[in-house]
Amino acid sequence: MDSLKLAKFLLPRVQETIDYKQYIEEINIGFEYKETYGNTYIQVSYTIFVNEVFENLAYNEKESLFNQTPDYNFSLSTNQSRYDKKREMLRILEFRHIYESLASYAVLQFEKHLDPAIAIKVKGIDMWPEVNYAEKYLSEDLQITKRNDTYFNFEVDVSQWSRLHQLAIKSRKIYAKEKQQFNITDIEINQSFSLELSSIRYLLLKNEVPVKIRGTKTIDKIRIHTAKLVLALKKEINDERGYQYHDNEYKRLITYLYNRYLPAERIEIVKHQQSEYLKHFVIQQGDILQLKNMRVVVANVVSMDQGNAINVEYGILKTNLQLGERTRVIGTNDILFVLKKHLFLEFMGQTLVKHLSLLEKWMLKRKIKLDFTPFKPDLTKEIDTSAEK
Repeated sequence: MDSLKLAKFLLPRVQETIDYKQYIEEINIGFEYKETYGNTYIQVSYTIFVNEVFENLAYNEKESLFNQTPDYNFSLSTNQSRYDKKREMLRILEFRHIYESLASYAVLQFEKHLDPAIAIKVKGIDMWPEVNYAEKYLSEDLQITKRNDTYFNFEVDVSQWSRLHQLAIKSRKIYAKEKQQFNITDIEINQSFSLELSSIRYLLLKNEVPVKIRGTKTIDKIRIHTAKLVLALKKEINDERGYQYHDNEYKRLITYLYNRYLPAERIEIVKHQQSEYLKHFVIQQGDILQLKNMRVVVANVVSMDQGNAINVEYGILKTNLQLGERTRVIGTNDILFVLKKHLFLEFMGQTLVKHLSLLEKWMLKRKIKLDFTPFKPDLTKEIDTSAEK
């Protein structure tokens, strides 16, 4: 049995340490998860550090002490049994119970027989993510042999555990100042969008998005800084070197975050994009417009409403081509053709007789049919102020 084998490894070393305690300065007992050629195991280590008294011993005496192998390998799975993931998790839990009992026994013996000045360092297993996630998955009674992705999730959870805790520690100051910004969780995103928890958490780690974690031994839920998350999502979408597998879901998530949690920021982005769009719109102030009712008018103001529809305020062009005082606002559906302002000024400069009928004839070969791509806000883009500067 593995418990007897591990005891056979550990107890003689404990006894030797006690028998020759006058030479001991520090004792370390620990373990580490390892994999070699497809075989996974937990390596238990027993290490002692000797003092100056030992160094003063004769060579032969030193060689006769503390020369037992310092490591013991507790097997989890072999290359042939790598796909029996449930068994491997059970082996991890089995190791915990054996290790905890033997380590506790060793510590009791050290405290009883050794000088208090000797440092005793025993690695705790209570915060070891492998064992905690194994217990979590098994307690949820998952059918691991039928769901191969379950073990993948287990391994990812284990690999992300420490880094997520480190990220949460780095985020403490931000959380204290901007607690109200941490208003969405990875669980909410996972349930509302086609994004796995592991993918969400990878994104947080990659972009160092500030987080607040619930759960210590295992990470149960993560509260996320919403504005920083939006920036991370945009960065991923706009990174041409990246893999755009999640782009559509990222875009949906960005829209959701702006609509629900960042309405003021959304309005600012849309207004800026509307302004930039209108700067390059086919109709500008002073352009001549021919409407569906064939009336010829002058564009005064081009604007956009909350529904992103374009409205044009125009002034009436009199028969003598003077601009009247009356104005009216119409949508683009009422406009057929556009004559650019510089062409109208060219006509006015070369024509002695200013008459509307002459202008209409002159426009025939110079007017352009109104054609444009409707404005659609893109919340994945940040406001570019470089041109303004």
